[in-house]
Amino acid sequence: MNGVRIRTSDGHKVDVDVNEVCVAVNRFPPGQFFDVLAELVDRLGASVTPTDRPLILREEEDRAHFPAEAGEGAIVVAMTGPALEGYLNGS
Repeated sequence: MNGVRIRTSDGHKVDVDVNEVCVAVNRFPPGQFFDVLAELVDRLGASVTPTDRPLILREEEDRAHFPAEAGEGAIVVAMTGPALEGYLNGS
């Protein structure tokens, strides 16, 4: 994996690992980070791998790129900041 640190103008810093199939994030601060994450995932055609929730897919077709176990519990979430934040915060 290749790590990057994302800093948003609202003061949050987050370490993100990126590889050929997913974007893994160590924490999800509120605010602008979700907009940046959604844009990154969408541009890369990636998925999000939270540690405490199922795999997040951009679209249903992405499920085929994962082993059955991972794809089975995966959920499709619109790649917008509010949609990602809502899902990851349980709303």
